[in-house]
Amino acid sequence: MRIKEQANRPGAESSAKKPQGTLQALTSEASIHLQQVIERDTQYREALSQQPRATVYDAGTNTFPATSLWLDRTQWPSIYRGFCRDVLRALTRLPDRHSLDDGYILGQGILDGAQDLISPRKDKQKISFIMKALDSVINRCEDTVRATSHNLLCWLLSSRLQSRREFSFKLVVERSSEIRYRRTQKQFLAFVLRIYRMPDNSRREMVNVKMKPDNITQLHRIWEHSIWNYFDLTKGTWPVMEGQGNAEDATEDGETDDENVEAWELDDDEDDEDEDDEDDESDHDDSGHYNGFDEHAAGTYQDTSSGISGDSAASAFGQFLELLFQLCVTLSTESYLDGQPSSTLLMYFRGILGFSSDCQRFQLARQYCSKLSAMMYIQRILFLERALPLREYTSIGIPQRPDAGQFECFNQVQAKYMVLGSQYPLAELISLRDFGRNIARTEPPSMLFRWSNDGETVSHATFQITMNNFRKLADYFITQAEALCDQLMFGLHPHVDLSKIKDDMSSSKSGYSFINCPGNGLESAYLELLVHAYTAGKDGLAKDGIWEAK
Repeated sequence: MRIKEQANRPGAESSAKKPQGTLQALTSEASIHLQQVIERDTQYREALSQQPRATVYDAGTNTFPATSLWLDRTQWPSIYRGFCRDVLRALTRLPDRHSLDDGYILGQGILDGAQDLISPRKDKQKISFIMKALDSVINRCEDTVRATSHNLLCWLLSSRLQSRREFSFKLVVERSSEIRYRRTQKQFLAFVLRIYRMPDNSRREMVNVKMKPDNITQLHRIWEHSIWNYFDLTKGTWPVMEGQGNAEDATEDGETDDENVEAWELDDDEDDEDEDDEDDESDHDDSGHYNGFDEHAAGTYQDTSSGISGDSAASAFGQFLELLFQLCVTLSTESYLDGQPSSTLLMYFRGILGFSSDCQRFQLARQYCSKLSAMMYIQRILFLERALPLREYTSIGIPQRPDAGQFECFNQVQAKYMVLGSQYPLAELISLRDFGRNIARTEPPSMLFRWSNDGETVSHATFQITMNNFRKLADYFITQAEALCDQLMFGLHPHVDLSKIKDDMSSSKSGYSFINCPGNGLESAYLELLVHAYTAGKDGLAKDGIWEAK
């Protein structure tokens, strides 16, 4: 330790020697305890450093994003003015299932000297359980989608009361999209649970949205449910159940994910979505909740009685999942106060997803719209499950879908909650995505370069490069490519005149390759490379005559 080193130096002051003598007299148990304290303090400070204190003043008003039509439409600067955005962002993070023994630091106190905001350890454990339970709820909704007719799924995708879409709503195909969509709903649920657990005065200081009495009642029923008596909270995992169906059913359709939203003109904005997702994943990739859900929850809805011992436990398990579904629907059907979408929890959460990674700016429309796709997807399957459940919800009183009159049942839900112009969250999500995709065409590129007055230096932020060095890039990349090629060829340098190589670019014959053209003389080149790879020594693919897997 630094104190010991200081005490051992001849010129050390006497004031530094007292701690040295004290430390030498420590017992082994005390030394271990002291080391643990130091480690916990280090972890604490590292956690704080990842959540920089941010206030509304961090978002300047002289930047393009702060004066754009996009922010005029979303009203984010006014909605979050005066509230700590780092804390709001922390409220949406998923708990880490692998470190449930400590509380979760939400952020620093607003005023100097104020206590830090910490979500208790037990809350963190319960939220971790609920995140996994949500997978079972979504699985049941997806089972209902699979059992629903094409005609009704066309209506599910429509945002108009008088006309349906020509193609139907489909479950997402790519596993990465499924993970991302579920993760967004889990973030929302974690956000709601954490502000529910806040004291009233802290909630008013930190969050500019009110929790309605019905929401609080349902959250209380979940938080105080008897299900918690059957599980070890310290594990943070929902019990593994035996699936009733084939997970491959989830990928039976080959349509793109964007067909599950309105058919607005889609731009080539995948790069922007990837950039945006990296921001999100940096906050959540250690949670184990969305990266690992496919281990236990992928596929179809799991029987509430499978793997649970005792009728009372099975009943409690099933009732808990039904209450969780009811909460999700209730949060999706909150009505606006004073006509403001941000007065609902879902719409308030929606804006938090628009914070930049440092919480000092708001994202551009093209960076943000992919999040709306995830939210709309989950909203639609929840509404279909509410209108036409494949199985009865006995605890919350929702009957199984009828054999006849299914369209009429669905139309009651669609007319109230799902059409453009209604005063409920899904309609606002649709409208905002429509606006965002159009406004994205007018936004500046994600990177703006600046030239020096003499035209010899180009810069971006703190990075700059001169034209002299820029001209060397081609030589650099060629050199790197040659080195990589030499490595891939295991040092083999064939004598081939590339100017004489012929190829038929118009050939559509299966298996055609210029290597097989007789005039090129490359038919045996692969065998030559194979022999060289086998005999190349330590850099080859074999050792002592035995092939090695690399």
